[in-house]
Amino acid sequence: MKMNKKLIRLTESDLFRIINESVNIILNEAGETEGGQEKLAKLAARKSVNGDKSYFDISSYAKEKRNGDLKLADLYSRAFHKEKDRLQNGNAK
Repeated sequence: MKMNKKLIRLTESDLFRIINESVNIILNEAGETEGGQEKLAKLAARKSVNGDKSYFDISSYAKEKRNGDLKLADLYSRAFHKEKDRLQNGNAK
């Protein structure tokens, strides 16, 4: 089957918008799952250890997605502290 390819021109701002929207969709989907909460916790821990204050934004976002779910809150907390301890003790991969 022959496929016709079309050339599409994007400005840098168009490309940035498309990437930004895609990342936000993925984060929304991930934040509502156990695996997503664990990944957000690990990302926040890495940013925290590196002195990047944006980990507060990640933590707030994750909290919003947990929306009172104690199981997800506990999972996030354990994953955050475990990853932070691992990184601070020099066991970084």
